[in-house]
Amino acid sequence: MWVVWDFALQLLDQDGEDITSREYLENALQEQKGITDNIAEKNRIWKLIKCFFKERDCVTMIRPLTDEQKL
Repeated sequence: MWVVWDFALQLLDQDGEDITSREYLENALQEQKGITDNIAEKNRIWKLIKCFFKERDCVTMIRPLTDEQKL
């Protein structure tokens, strides 16, 4: 179970359709295209996460306040 704290993004796909937090996680773990060392390292890490955690879920927790002074 992944818990994303202070989540401020809208859960939408590329077409603007609603998605679940689990779909958000799976989209975030998709392999990136490119050949730089940075992209290769990220893809390696995402492959390892998917290998070690075959069953994944995600819960997002919104930021309770936007005013830093009130936090």
